[in-house]
Amino acid sequence: MFNLDEPEEDDDDVCIPIAQLVDRDCLTKRSQYPPIVVMPASLRLVRCVKYLACEGNLGDIAALLTCPVLMPCIVEQEDGLDFSCPQEQNFLLDCIFHCVNWFRELISAFAYQKNAELRRCVLLRLQSLVDLQKKLAKWLTHAIDYVPPPCQFFASAKPPKLSKVKMSTKKKGKKRKRKSKKGKKKPRTSDASENAEGEEVAEDENEEEVEGNDDEDDENDVSLKETPIIQSSSIDLIDYRGFLRELDVDVVILLTEQLDLSPAEGTTIKGLTPPVLLFLLQDLTSKVEYLLAPEAKRYSALKTAACKPVGFANLETFAPRSFARNTIKLLPALTDKLEAIAGYCQALLDKSDNIRDAPSMFPEGSSDIKSCYSYILRILAGLFHWSGFESKVNTDSLRDALKLLVVRDNKQAAENNRVQGLLVDAATYITSYVERTLVLSAACSLVKLLTAFCHLVDGSVDETMHKQIENACKTFLGQRWYNFKGSEEKGAEFNHHVDTLVKSYFSNMINKLETVSDLVAVVYQEVETCVKLGTKDWSLDTFPTVTKSNFTLLYRALCLALVQGLEDTLEGCANDGARFKAWESAIESLRGLMMIARSQNTRSNLVAFVKNALRLLRTFLKRGLPMFIQHFRSRTNQVTSVLSTLQKSTRFLNSICYHSKSTKDATLTSLVPALRFVLEQIVVSVRTMLAKNDCRDAFWIGILKNRNLKGEEVLSQESEPAAEEEQEEQELPSDDDSDVDVDLANAAENEDDQNDATSSISEVF
Repeated sequence: MFNLDEPEEDDDDVCIPIAQLVDRDCLTKRSQYPPIVVMPASLRLVRCVKYLACEGNLGDIAALLTCPVLMPCIVEQEDGLDFSCPQEQNFLLDCIFHCVNWFRELISAFAYQKNAELRRCVLLRLQSLVDLQKKLAKWLTHAIDYVPPPCQFFASAKPPKLSKVKMSTKKKGKKRKRKSKKGKKKPRTSDASENAEGEEVAEDENEEEVEGNDDEDDENDVSLKETPIIQSSSIDLIDYRGFLRELDVDVVILLTEQLDLSPAEGTTIKGLTPPVLLFLLQDLTSKVEYLLAPEAKRYSALKTAACKPVGFANLETFAPRSFARNTIKLLPALTDKLEAIAGYCQALLDKSDNIRDAPSMFPEGSSDIKSCYSYILRILAGLFHWSGFESKVNTDSLRDALKLLVVRDNKQAAENNRVQGLLVDAATYITSYVERTLVLSAACSLVKLLTAFCHLVDGSVDETMHKQIENACKTFLGQRWYNFKGSEEKGAEFNHHVDTLVKSYFSNMINKLETVSDLVAVVYQEVETCVKLGTKDWSLDTFPTVTKSNFTLLYRALCLALVQGLEDTLEGCANDGARFKAWESAIESLRGLMMIARSQNTRSNLVAFVKNALRLLRTFLKRGLPMFIQHFRSRTNQVTSVLSTLQKSTRFLNSICYHSKSTKDATLTSLVPALRFVLEQIVVSVRTMLAKNDCRDAFWIGILKNRNLKGEEVLSQESEPAAEEEQEEQELPSDDDSDVDVDLANAAENEDDQNDATSSISEVF
């Protein structure tokens, strides 16, 4: 028996016997379903009728909320449920799904009731629902082929496809050597804990130890039992959204309940515990990001699972504007909890002397609290990213939302009715949470929220907002991040967050060219130091978040920022003297990037360097060289110094051209024609400039020798073996600028035809 209503534990006269309602015989025939399938839908129909008939009062059916629920006896072991056969497994899991859906519909029905006793019962049911769903997520890892019972009838849902792994059962005292296989790796389900991955790797390494001989191994093979399991500690129930009843929008009213960060065991629940708060925030986050997302992300398309309203059918009946207004009303409750959790995080920092990986930073139950912090910021970011705030129709709603944030920090500033001033004050309030952010996902949400404010401001305060985002990103990138178990963050999700912070950092720089020039020099020195020390998994001192495995994220952002910073600086230069300084700084930074690419010559780094170097050289050809030709006599030393520095980078670009041919890299090879065309144009232009100034002897032409990326001469034309890419690089986010200069092979043909003679001469070289 699994009774979720403890206050009425002795009352066995009236109950919902789920174990009896689930017919075991129907489990083998999925075309027939027991009547319990329609119970949640029937409850919804009854409560809607009562709500309309009794003007919102559901007291007549309140007994359904407190009615005990009887479940079959569930024996839980360390490795999951005790399933004697597949039929028993399906029966028990069906009962759990029916119970979960019944509780979800009960909570949706009675969440908006104001009666204190009913609200207490709703919180009890909500706590039971959260506990049961956590267990269900763990139990589903041992039920790969299981198909849950339906709970809705407007769309057919399919269970997620889960990866299987075979676990071998060996005899004691003997270990079997695993044969290494080349080729594609087995798919792995994601695990919330990075620590778990480390334990799995350690187990795999231990299995490789050998005891005995091959004959013993062959003998052991006969007795091996292979059991498919899911290589994860729990399943994300979001994948089972089609088999769970949707929570109504009214459920968010429960977020107004008081938060109890450290509930005592055995006491009566009087508010929201961290797990319950996390459950409600996750549901609200999914609704905000679905309904208030940009229109481009919500269009309907055939054969697109993400566009089906499974899990959001009731939400679709709300207009985005109405939903946004209701969410704004929740801002006081959300900010109350945000401040309470921020205080909790600050207390952890004070207790640990700001040592973020100290054991005292990870007490029991802190993971849910830190996750709540992240989800609140994510909800705020999704709300203020709503495109409707850009319309004048919703200006009043935007003003009200901003005032609810500003009043938390400055009541006098909240009296201001100018939206632009409120945006700055709201951003200042949000930046006060930077130092108390302990989770990387929360840091990204905070930056996205500041970015949403920045998109809503006009030019008068634009620089202030950009500076706040730049400082926040710099702070986040300048510290190490740890998961909920105290291990250092890593993996694909970590790299995605780092990519977000890096891009936001460089896109919001005020003096971009100057800052990038300084950073290139610092990064090069730090990379060279790490290489000389021979550190396997190094990280930068300036940005500890940037490691060897995700260094490409920083490098390609540096390359792009250099080009953008140069273009912005040239637009703002008032005279040629300032332009000369800009070109000197840019060419020197390009040389620094070249030296970094030579040291860290991964494919991603080379592609990023060539793409952005090509863009910079085109700008130099159109805007730099004409100015150099004009001032050659008056600034001879300055011009020759810049050209000499540029020549070092162009020689490395020629080495990359040879490298792309020898390794047969398609991406790099596609960049070669346009790159060679621009380099030849620069050669011709420099030669013409020297000829006009009677400096022909300073220019000579020779045949470039084939050199590899390290600058070593290659005597043979044989193809070099392509270097193996690091495994971590496969988990890096893709380059958003990958669509730029896609057809670079044809770009040379589309250049201006104003100087046909020059083009024909360049082909000779």
